Amino acid sequence: MLFRSKMEDEPEVPREVYLQYLKAKAEARRPFSLENLLRTHELYEVVVDAEPRFADARAGLCQADLSLYAVTKDTKWFEEGERHCYRAHTLASNNLHVLTAMGELQVAAGQFEEADRYFTKALEISPYATDIMRSRAKSLRSQGKYEEAEELLLSTTALEPNYWRNYQALGSIYFDVGDYEKAAIFFSRQSELVLEKGRALANVGAAYFLLEAFDLAIDNWEQSLMEQPSATTHANLGSAYFRSEEHTSELQSPDHLVCRLLL
Repeated sequence: MLFRSKMEDEPEVPREVYLQYLKAKAEARRPFSLENLLRTHELYEVVVDAEPRFADARAGLCQADLSLYAVTKDTKWFEEGERHCYRAHTLASNNLHVLTAMGELQVAAGQFEEADRYFTKALEISPYATDIMRSRAKSLRSQGKYEEAEELLLSTTALEPNYWRNYQALGSIYFDVGDYEKAAIFFSRQSELVLEKGRALANVGAAYFLLEAFDLAIDNWEQSLMEQPSATTHANLGSAYFRSEEHTSELQSPDHLVCRLLL
C-alpha cells in the first residue's frame, strides 16, 4: 500500500516508510533531551534514506537537527539542518511542514524577518496550526516581543488545551519577563500533562526559587531529580538549600547560587 504525502506533487510513500515517519513525529513531541533528540534524528534519517523526495520527512529531520544544535551548540547540526531544510523547500515549497522548518532555520540563524515571512505564509494556508503558532511565538520571544508571543501562545492553549508544550512556551515567556507567579502556574500545568515530568518540574522549581518560595522550589527540584538527573537541577537545589533557613545546614557555601530553566 502507498500513501500520498501532503502535497499533490510529492511522491507516494510506501506504508512501512510512512509508519516510520509517524513514529518519528511522535518521538519529536517528547520533551527535549539529548537522548530523545538523537532518537528523533535517527528515525527521520531512516525515512529520508528510504524516500529522499519525501519533503515532510526532510523537514522533520531539519527540525530535529536544529533542536540538536540548540541543545549542543555544535554547528554540524545547524549545517545538517540547513541542508535538509533547503532540500525540502526545493521539493515542496508550499508544504506547511517545510515552511515551518524553514522559519525555524531562519530563527536559528537570527534572520527574524525572513523567519516571519515563512511563518506568515504557513499561517495564511493554515491559520489555526498550533505548531506554526508556537514556532512563530518562539521567534517573537527571541526578539523580545513578549506581548505578541503571549497572544499567540494563549491562542494555542485555547485551540489545544491538553498539549503540554503550549504551557511550557507560555511559562518561558512569563519567566523571561519576571512574572514568576504566572510562570509557576503554567509550568505546573505542563508537568500535569507531560509524561516525562523531569524538566517541567525543574522549571516549576526555578519559578518558585525566584519567588523566594524555597520549600516549594526544593520539593519540585527533588521530584525532578527523581525523574531525570541533571547537573543544573542539582546546582539549583543547592541554591535553594542555601537560601532556605530550614536547610542552611545542608550547604556550607554560596558557590552554587544559580537558577536556570531546562527547556
